[in-house]
Amino acid sequence: MQADTIVYMKSVPRLYSTFLPKQYDLRLTINRKNRTFDGYVTITGTKPHHDPIMLHAKNLIIHEAKIDDTVVATSPTEFDVLKINGEIAIGEHTLSISYSGYITDTMHGLYPCYYEDEGEKKELLMTQFESHHAREVFPCIDEPEAKATFSLTIETEQNQQILSNMPVEHRKHSVDTTTVRFETTPRMSTYLLAFVIGDLHRVSATSSRGVEVSIYATASHPKKSLAFSLDIATRAIDFFEDYFNVPYPLKKSDHVAVPDFSAGAMENWGLITYRERALLVDENTAQTTKELVASVICHELSHQWFGNLVTMKWWDDLWLNESFANMMEYVALDALEPSWNIWQLFAAHETTIALSRDHISGVQPVRVHVHHPDEITSLFDPAIVYAKGSRLLRMVQSYVGEDTFRKGLHDYFTTHAYSNTTSSDLWRSLEKFTDKDIGKIMSPWLTQSGFPVVEVHTTDDGYRLKQQRLIVGGHDETQLWPVPLAPAQSDFPPMLDTRTVAFPAAHTMPYLNKGNVSHFVASYDNHALQLVMGSLDDGQFTTLDRIALLYESSLLARSGHIPPAHIVELLTHYKTETEEPVWSIIASVISDLRRYVELSDAEKDLRVFIQDLALPLFGSLGTHDKCTDTDATKKLRAVVARLLLYAQYRPLIDDLLTHITAATLRTLSGDMRLVVYTAVAMYGTRSEFSLLLHLHNETTDPHIRIDAADALTTTQDPDHIAILLLQLTNKELVKPQDIMRWFVGFLRNPVAKQDAWHWMVQNWDYITRIFAGDKLYDAFPRYSASQLNTRQSYEAYRAFFDSKITDVALRRVIEIGRRELDFRSKRIEAEAPQVITALHNTTIPGR
Repeated sequence: MQADTIVYMKSVPRLYSTFLPKQYDLRLTINRKNRTFDGYVTITGTKPHHDPIMLHAKNLIIHEAKIDDTVVATSPTEFDVLKINGEIAIGEHTLSISYSGYITDTMHGLYPCYYEDEGEKKELLMTQFESHHAREVFPCIDEPEAKATFSLTIETEQNQQILSNMPVEHRKHSVDTTTVRFETTPRMSTYLLAFVIGDLHRVSATSSRGVEVSIYATASHPKKSLAFSLDIATRAIDFFEDYFNVPYPLKKSDHVAVPDFSAGAMENWGLITYRERALLVDENTAQTTKELVASVICHELSHQWFGNLVTMKWWDDLWLNESFANMMEYVALDALEPSWNIWQLFAAHETTIALSRDHISGVQPVRVHVHHPDEITSLFDPAIVYAKGSRLLRMVQSYVGEDTFRKGLHDYFTTHAYSNTTSSDLWRSLEKFTDKDIGKIMSPWLTQSGFPVVEVHTTDDGYRLKQQRLIVGGHDETQLWPVPLAPAQSDFPPMLDTRTVAFPAAHTMPYLNKGNVSHFVASYDNHALQLVMGSLDDGQFTTLDRIALLYESSLLARSGHIPPAHIVELLTHYKTETEEPVWSIIASVISDLRRYVELSDAEKDLRVFIQDLALPLFGSLGTHDKCTDTDATKKLRAVVARLLLYAQYRPLIDDLLTHITAATLRTLSGDMRLVVYTAVAMYGTRSEFSLLLHLHNETTDPHIRIDAADALTTTQDPDHIAILLLQLTNKELVKPQDIMRWFVGFLRNPVAKQDAWHWMVQNWDYITRIFAGDKLYDAFPRYSASQLNTRQSYEAYRAFFDSKITDVALRRVIEIGRRELDFRSKRIEAEAPQVITALHNTTIPGR
């Protein structure tokens, strides 16, 4: 059988039907030194029928199990399932199990986090149970529908802070240990149970309704770096309580910065955990990072309602958690920090991420069936279940109106509090307040992959619109969507729910998606395009519309719908652009053009083109921060400067490399820090490069460390590339959580691309050992496919990954990656001469 047609699927059994847990009483004794724990769990619940009771338990040693004080035998089966043997009557039972398990470095289950404080090596212990890792710490029904209450007791060594979802009910100290019992949780899913053990300090505040909000970090970070997050978290809780008209369900809201974390953050109810860079902010933190931190906090806090209070029944409705949280972070920040113009970031980030992946054949839909536990981790595709899903919900919000949307959400939370739902439950709540059939409209968007391109054709008396799916290499006319339009002109239809529609209209500007609220792209014939471009040149387009027009055109070029050489000319129409989100898209589009010329003589024409486009604006911005700068200006300066670094603009490079010392590298303004670090890595001396590498390896500041890592991967020196790649498997120098960042950075560097690929191939056993079962695992084939460009790379990709396509966790991304890389490599070969000619011949008017 050819690899393209391999199907590997064996459905995982659903255990909730065998036992309905009501209450867990869990006691854990932690032996940090031996990397073990002993556990005793008592589960009360109901056996609904005669089938045997089944529990999830992974890598646990079962010592004894009892049903109602009677010892019973157990036997492990496949899919981490523990069978409880013996004849057990239907009805209420108490199941008690003593067992032991292991503390491992996998970044899920119970694992250590390593850090240094004033030169002393220390560690925290923490849990990460999403999506199906609670079974690594206690036997349970590890499914989201199996909600229960949890009473947790932890015994560990003295002088340790112990945090969990709930406040402490009782604390007991002995000579060597501390035992803490926590209050019983509300009814919730197993993946939301959490605890953290270690040496932590905190800052606290109280919300308007009296919720205690605390930000925790290790002592290696000063308390002042917690203040920004405390302010955002406290105000966000107030906002969500008002917006949903539903109180925050718990007494406290703890937020903990942890040193080692595969995910960016995790919404454990009442105990949210974060990577340090996603929670800590100081006086030098860049505005882009502040926005990231604030958005992550709002995302996780919205989960306290979306996902925690009301939870999807099964992982195929993961979007009910993640898509909503992804959207609500922007709704909240728009209210909390209106000067940030956060919906522009949504358009420049979430929308582009969604479109760029959703046009590839084989990509998963937002709502996807899950049959196997290893498939669950592959669901967390940031482009689909997060970005696309949030864009679809933004479309719903716009379609039904803000008031209806909020009323529907309030009904959803109050109707289904502490229980589980499917998509249809949400649509029913919204439909109580509108006559629109939301479920019928949204079903195709959630269950179908991809999105439509709406073609605009000029007719004698108006326009004809046609929709078809946009996919790499062509179209698909078998799929159909109800497409809410947001046309610039009132004589256009508000909805396109047929294949084609023709209508009389004045031949006025036919832009179809004002405000960029709907998930489609538009393709205009020559007459319509000239009208659109005229409005763009006349300044009639908003920032959101300028973002959308440029990125959608780039996507049409990438998918083969229009020649990529046309994008060169389109960029000249952005010669007077001054908004940072639009310049971020300009940089992204130029990055696509780089694929056609990288490592060739033609690259110099692209660099000249960039200088012609960017220098007039950069001349007014300058290299250094000014006291009159707004936050937006600081972000804009950094985006434009990074483009000019690639363009080898020597005056900027010389300015940035003036007075490089160990001290100056540590104290740079956060907004320009990455730019300076990149200049050092790309163009600095070897001694300056060594200063940057030493800073990365020694600093405890997560933002400096990440900026240094991002910069170091841009080096053009083959010796430096080789040294850095060797460093990736040294946990003392590169934390496993950061390996993917380094790997993608090297893949984006044309000089390092092939070396990065060979590193992955040679270290695949290490990657599997560290990341198998983790959300980062499938990122290796995904990002490899997105960054490689040549036919040789395509053949190498097939040669390496075809043998791994039977791995359930990797299958989909490998199949998608093959199609994506196959098409791109062929297109680059075919279109490169035209792109090179366009770059050589195009001049920017007025420059």
